[in-house]
Amino acid sequence: MRRGEQSAVPAADSAEQYPYTPREQEFVDGWLGGVVYGTPGTVRTGLTDLQKHTGTDELMLTTLIHDFGTRERSYALLAEEFGLSL
Repeated sequence: MRRGEQSAVPAADSAEQYPYTPREQEFVDGWLGGVVYGTPGTVRTGLTDLQKHTGTDELMLTTLIHDFGTRERSYALLAEEFGLSL
């Protein structure tokens, strides 16, 4: 997407095999610095810390997961962690 090419989120094994150029790797490393991921509790802590740090009253979340069912489960786990319903 960074190169202006539209594509689906790749499967994890495909993404792991991608031959990043040094410039692409630098971009990915920088981007990952702002990503919150892990267990539901870890994500809750990370998002809460982000909210406190930025002072925002709203966060917009996306999950970059290839498989739709797994992506949907990710949102369900997060909603459950925050006591929300989907």
